[in-house]
Amino acid sequence: MKKIHLKDMVFDPSWEYEDPATGFFYRCGLIPGVLLYSELGGDIRANDAVHVDRVLGQAFSDGGFEGRPYCRVTDYTSVERASFQARSKYLKTVKRLNRQYDCNPYVTYICGSNTLMRTVLLFTEKIVKQNFVFTDTVEDALDHYNERRRTSQGFQATDESENERVSVSKKDIDTMLNLAGSLVWVDPGIEMPSLPQDHPLHSLYMALNTIKGDIVESKKRLQTSEERLGLVLSVANDGIWDWNLEDDSLLFDERYYTMAGYEPGDFPCAPDEWKGRMHPEDIEQTLLDVQNYLGGREPEFKVEFRFRRKDGEYMWILGRGKVVEWNEDGKARRFIGTHSDITKLKRAQEQLLKNLSDTERINRLMSGREERVVEMKREVNSLLAEMQREIRYKSVDDGSKVG
Repeated sequence: MKKIHLKDMVFDPSWEYEDPATGFFYRCGLIPGVLLYSELGGDIRANDAVHVDRVLGQAFSDGGFEGRPYCRVTDYTSVERASFQARSKYLKTVKRLNRQYDCNPYVTYICGSNTLMRTVLLFTEKIVKQNFVFTDTVEDALDHYNERRRTSQGFQATDESENERVSVSKKDIDTMLNLAGSLVWVDPGIEMPSLPQDHPLHSLYMALNTIKGDIVESKKRLQTSEERLGLVLSVANDGIWDWNLEDDSLLFDERYYTMAGYEPGDFPCAPDEWKGRMHPEDIEQTLLDVQNYLGGREPEFKVEFRFRRKDGEYMWILGRGKVVEWNEDGKARRFIGTHSDITKLKRAQEQLLKNLSDTERINRLMSGREERVVEMKREVNSLLAEMQREIRYKSVDDGSKVG
């Protein structure tokens, strides 16, 4: 049976991506229908996932793996840092492509990973349903692969030390569980305990520490985004609504109430409350627009309607929304959007239409008058000409001198 070597792999520019700003790179190589090789490095961030998705998707499309098991080799040697979120997105991409092309690696070699990354990857092994074998280099991985093929052995990790029994106290386990729970549910900024490097749970604590950093960073980004969104909406004076279409529940933010003169909570968050404050003449068309959008008959949702203020007057609303979640059947699950006060704009439009109407009426009147003036001028000229003829004839009859 022919051995497989790195030089046997095919590489293509469409199977690679590099970001000079962060040093992140990702490239693929193939032995079509047999092996998929991936090399990545640098500072891997969550937003790099879109580029990995494109590159890996192209490699799968060209790789001839459809409906076939294959060997996967991934080289982490050059990775400087990788957030847990980035790893999660990467693994989800691999899982999605395996499902799309009806294929799955019977073995995945992880090359050059450190202890921490190895621990984190082991967390995901069951999720992605892959058999990980850890090696120091790509050459070691291919040697292991060739040997297993030659001897027809299964592809299982050969490091017997993994099965070595270790002693861990109940206190250590309780501490770890409490720490994991606190990171996720209570305070991701909790102080991490220090463990000696030879402690059996050291790698696990290091993995949790990495997750902690990811959670803290994500919370900061979320807080910054919320603050920016709040500033934008406060300037625009827009209200936000969030509609769960499965249980027909609806949420309004504070500005949804205050922009119409209400106090937050003056009326319940419910679709009927929204419909009940809509102008009767606008209800039918507005609900039809909602149904057309959710039914896929319109590409975007944008609607104008009148909404009753707390003082009883009606204000004009521009409603915009978008479906952001779907259920397993592909039906819309979550529908979110904004309400913008366009009352001044509508009044300005109405005044403009009135001015245009008045101008057209005046123009019609003036146009009629001009025609009448021209007609009168013709009549006067005709009358003057007739009078001149009568004078001339009369002068001749009287023997008067016409001069």
